[in-house]
Amino acid sequence: SSFFVVHSYRNGVCSTMKFEHGRPVSELTEEETTEPNGTFIHWKPDSQVFSEVNMGSQFIEDISNTVAYVSGVSVHLVDHIKGSDRLIPAGSIKDMLKAKYNLDHTPRWQTKQLHHGHTEIKERDCIYVLEDEIVFDIVPSGGEITAHHNGVLMRGTDVRNSHHIGIYYALETFFKRVSKDYEVKIKVSDYIDRFAFVVNGYSNVASYRGQTKDFVDDLFISSSIAQDVQNIIEMEYD
Repeated sequence: SSFFVVHSYRNGVCSTMKFEHGRPVSELTEEETTEPNGTFIHWKPDSQVFSEVNMGSQFIEDISNTVAYVSGVSVHLVDHIKGSDRLIPAGSIKDMLKAKYNLDHTPRWQTKQLHHGHTEIKERDCIYVLEDEIVFDIVPSGGEITAHHNGVLMRGTDVRNSHHIGIYYALETFFKRVSKDYEVKIKVSDYIDRFAFVVNGYSNVASYRGQTKDFVDDLFISSSIAQDVQNIIEMEYD
């Protein structure tokens, strides 16, 4: 960041420290305060690292909505630019899917599973623990995958992000079976935008990629998600 100033308010004491470009530029200071417990952060992305550093109020609002749905906590958002003050209530990824596609019903399919095993991260053997929650439904058109990992929105493209890869593999495998059973030709374009997914995963290890670390490319994540989606749609088909 170009600059990063953090104020931590705890039990009548405000602790402050300043950073620039990832390095501290001040000593930790403390002073008495009447502010309630909490944290205040003032920062700006580094233009030498990020191509886009102008993060407006819409960006903050989008992040706040994501936190409310994905983390299940209420967010009090005060926008001094728009002059708005509103409470975003805690929700769930089911609520996110319903809101995004204006569904008048509870999403048709949902699952929450725990996986564990061995993987390799940066040439080190690791034991991973992954919890993934998946909610999806069929929509008239415009369906897409909205994925989060450890509370962060994954912005990686379909061919790079593990969540997308796992879901596409599960759908492709299923429709190949349907195509064979009914002796009909089914193309990816026939179904790909008819499914709307919201995925939320948590794991103790992950290989984050990209300029802003907003996609992952771990095989254990994609294979676990593929397995969970396949189990649901195969059960429905059978």
